[in-house]
Amino acid sequence: MARPFVSELREGDLFSGSFVAKDVSLRQFRDASKGYYLALNLVDRTGVLPARVWDAAESVAQGFREGDVVSVEGRVEVYQDQYQAVLTEVHPVLEEQIDAADFLPATTRDVDKMLEKIRQIVAEEVECPHLNALLRRFVDSEDITPLLAQAPAAKGLHHAYLGGLVEHILGCLSLARTAARLHKSLDRSLLLAGIVLHDIGKIKELSVATTIDYSIPGRLIGHVVMGYEWVMREMDAIEDFPEETRLQLGHIILSHHGQHDYGAPVLPMTPEAIAVHFIENADAQTNRYLSAVLAAREDDRDFTDFDRLLSRHLYARPRTDGTG
Repeated sequence: MARPFVSELREGDLFSGSFVAKDVSLRQFRDASKGYYLALNLVDRTGVLPARVWDAAESVAQGFREGDVVSVEGRVEVYQDQYQAVLTEVHPVLEEQIDAADFLPATTRDVDKMLEKIRQIVAEEVECPHLNALLRRFVDSEDITPLLAQAPAAKGLHHAYLGGLVEHILGCLSLARTAARLHKSLDRSLLLAGIVLHDIGKIKELSVATTIDYSIPGRLIGHVVMGYEWVMREMDAIEDFPEETRLQLGHIILSHHGQHDYGAPVLPMTPEAIAVHFIENADAQTNRYLSAVLAAREDDRDFTDFDRLLSRHLYARPRTDGTG
C-alpha cells in the first residue's frame, strides 16, 4: 500500500508512513502529575500535520531528533477545528530508506524526457567534438547524470525543486537556440555548452535530503567556482582539449551571474558569455515570477506577497478578455 501524504489524510483515518519531524517539544500536561506529552509536526511535500504522543512521551522523544525522518503509526482526529494525529508508534528512519521525493517539491515535467531532449540537442547541434565529448560526460554518465536529474537549480529563488536544474537547462537551451539563429556570429557550440554547464556546480552546492539546503562546500565556495573547477577537471580527461575553448567556456561559467554584486568573479567579456548571462537570467526570473503568481492565483488573490528583492508585489490576475 502506498504511503499516505498529509494532504490525503482525513478525520478517523488510521495511517502509517514516514514524515519529517518538526517543532518537536515535550510539554507538561495541565495536570502536572501526568507528566509530559510530546508535540510535533509531521511534514511532507504536501503539507504539515500537528501530532501528539500521549504515552511514554519522554522515552519516545529520546529516539529521534528535530528534523529527522520518522516512521509513525496513528489516527487522525479533529482538535480546535483542525486535523491532529495521535501517534502510537514513532521510530527513526534509516538514511538509506529516505526518498527525498516524498518530502520535497518536484518538477511537474518528465525528467527523463527533458534529459533525452538535452542529449539530442548536444548530439545534433554541438558540432565541436571536444565540447560534445565534454557535455556527454555530464548528461550521459552513469555517475553524474542521476545527480543532475535530481538536482534543484536553487535553494529558493527559482526552479527550487527536484528536477529544477534539468528544467532550467532545457529552458535556457530553447532560448539559446533561438539566439543562435538570430545572431549567426555567435559560436553555437560554445553557447550551448555554456548553457548546459553554467549551473552544473549546483549539483555539489546544494544538499538534497528532506530539505534543500547548502552543502558545507557549497556555502563556503559556491556553485560558480565549484562548477568551474569540476568542468576543468573533466576537460583534463579529454585528449587535446583546445586551450582557447577551455578558456572561453571557463569564462562563461565564471561570469554567468553578470555582476560582481551577484556573485560573478569576472564580468562577461565575450558575446557567448553575455548571451548566457541574459538567457539564464531570463529563464530563472520568469520561473520565479510565475511561481509567485500561480501561488497567488491558487489563493484567489489579485497580487502576490511582497517580494523584497524586487521591492514590489506582482499582479496575479490572468487575462480574461477572450482575445487570445
